[in-house]
Amino acid sequence: MILFSCNGTQKEDVKTVEQISVNKPAPNADKELPNENTFEETAYSVIKAFEQKDEKSLNELVSTKHGVIVLFRTGVFNEYKHIDNVEFKNHVPKTFPYPAITIDKKIVYEDLPRFNCGTMEWSKHGIYCDTIKKDTLLSGTPLNLIKYRGDKISESQVNKFKELEKISRRVILATPKDDFIFHLALIDNKWYLIVIDRITTDCSA
Repeated sequence: MILFSCNGTQKEDVKTVEQISVNKPAPNADKELPNENTFEETAYSVIKAFEQKDEKSLNELVSTKHGVIVLFRTGVFNEYKHIDNVEFKNHVPKTFPYPAITIDKKIVYEDLPRFNCGTMEWSKHGIYCDTIKKDTLLSGTPLNLIKYRGDKISESQVNKFKELEKISRRVILATPKDDFIFHLALIDNKWYLIVIDRITTDCSA
């Protein structure tokens, strides 16, 4: 069982997302999202910025209102931390540097690859995005924390995560040596880097 949480020792560093307000998507919004080229341009720009360790370019793709939510694990529980900007020398968590990625492939829109903790391998390699299925790792973090550790997290905060999930797409870059997983959210008709997932390939628990 995978548990998602916000470690008690991190609470003073974890900013609440109570203030995050997002545009509620219209019915079937994922089929009506504007300018698909803009989505791809943003996704490639995020990947390129990580490849080149270009903080300036990367943080131009981060919403000044919402920042980035980094998902990671320490011990049994998963964690989340809200940061205003990405700093490559001040990575989250501190014991897990951001990946060194190098890839030149097009985004494939189909079922996402799966990571096997037994073999430590991805089921397939490349850059993938599933525009149909919605990932719930973000909202699952506080929900499992409430259920399994008894933390007091407001319903409104959980709902903010759920709203972000509705307007987000998950992108997985998988290679035999490295990987990078992130979510882009459509806010005010612009795509932003909203989540960095460092949990999926962490098999330490």
